[in-house]
Amino acid sequence: MTYYQKYRPTKFTDVLGQEQITHILASQVKRHKAANSYLFAGPSGTGKTTCARILAGALAGNKWDILEIDGARFRGIDDAKDLVYKSNFTPLYGDYRVYIIDECHMLTIQAWNGMLKILEEPPPYIVIILCTTAPDQLPETVRSRCQLFTFQAVNDKAILEKIQRIGHRERLDFSHDALRFIAGLAAGNMRTAETMLEQSANLNHGSPQTKDIKKFLQSRMV
Repeated sequence: MTYYQKYRPTKFTDVLGQEQITHILASQVKRHKAANSYLFAGPSGTGKTTCARILAGALAGNKWDILEIDGARFRGIDDAKDLVYKSNFTPLYGDYRVYIIDECHMLTIQAWNGMLKILEEPPPYIVIILCTTAPDQLPETVRSRCQLFTFQAVNDKAILEKIQRIGHRERLDFSHDALRFIAGLAAGNMRTAETMLEQSANLNHGSPQTKDIKKFLQSRMV
């Protein structure tokens, strides 16, 4: 299991760098004020899908009422019709059925048109969470029906805090300067930072110098 998977947050308080968003979402869950449609937009590696999964788990309470869809594969009108049909079924166990559509900008116009009914008149127990790096590619009729949360690039301080935690748990012998270099090189992408940390972990028998890490990572970016 990769570091990114192993240390992926499972609750809102574990998500670093998006505190304003996680505070609002946690408050909505606590007050039972969830929206029917969400749009999580922002750069890669900023926590969109992670927050979608945490929100889905908090609302549905079980995996059977959560459906995660890859937008690159869910593209046609038939897929959309099937989703709308399934939305007629009430939750198996909890109060909500939650659909997460990742990379939703990949959907075709036909698919969006097929889903418009469920976005315009959703059953009270359905929550749809759309995640995308390209919100401008979504039809305005879709964007206007969603509660928008814009995820920002994660700041270096939050990235450094996360990879320091991972380094401690994995017993890595990285200097503070080396970790700061990785945090800066990740350019706001938490997933990239975690991947870089993992890739560097085997350098010099697990005790790489900062210069070793810089040379290795910069060579992979050429």
